Amino acid sequence: MAKSKNVVKAISDKLDKVNGEFTINRYDNGYMFDISGKMDDEWKSAKIVVSNVEELITLIREYDSMDVNE
Repeated sequence: MAKSKNVVKAISDKLDKVNGEFTINRYDNGYMFDISGKMDDEWKSAKIVVSNVEELITLIREYDSMDVNE
């Protein structure tokens, strides 16, 4: 039986602070939001897959409200 994975739908699930840039990849069945930053003072990266543009816009709005690494 396969283990179920936690689905990440928010940047803050993975990062406390974000870098000043991110990448969006478009696929046939959705989008991947790729971002780096810090979590607990350690550098991390996060790839978040969403199925539609509304979820993607939600991620961009969350990104805009987060603290940026300086």
